[in-house]
Amino acid sequence: MKSYLYGAGAEYALHSLLILATSAAPVSVVDLARFQRIPERFLAKVFTRMKDATLVVGTEGIAGGF
Repeated sequence: MKSYLYGAGAEYALHSLLILATSAAPVSVVDLARFQRIPERFLAKVFTRMKDATLVVGTEGIAGGF
C-alpha cells in the first residue's frame, strides 16, 4: 500500500512496531526485514532513528534485538 502522507520509512517503522508489540522476545532487524521483504540496511537506519527517539530499546548480542 502506497501512502502519500508519509514516506516508506515511516510505514516500515509502524509495521515493525506492530510486530514488536506482539512479540514476547526481542526481534532482530534481520528477521523484521525478511518478514516485511525490505532491505536490512534500510530498516537498520530506520531503527537507529527510532532508538534515538527512544521509541525502541535495543539489546546487543547473539540473542539481541529490539
